[in-house]
Amino acid sequence: MDYTALYLADSSLIGSKTLDNFSDVIRSYRPKSENENAVGMIIELDEAVIDCNFMPEKEINNHLQGLN
Repeated sequence: MDYTALYLADSSLIGSKTLDNFSDVIRSYRPKSENENAVGMIIELDEAVIDCNFMPEKEINNHLQGLN
């Protein structure tokens, strides 16, 4: 399985207005939540499913260190 990571300081940059502009390739998108808190989103394409996780900026560095 292939993995890709997208790191954005502001998760609103990939909101519905942006995603709707790609309706020719995006079949659907939906939020992921835990305990009523937004933790990410699932974006479905014809070729793949993208599992996006939101992460506070202060946690990204530790997360990246763990990928080594």
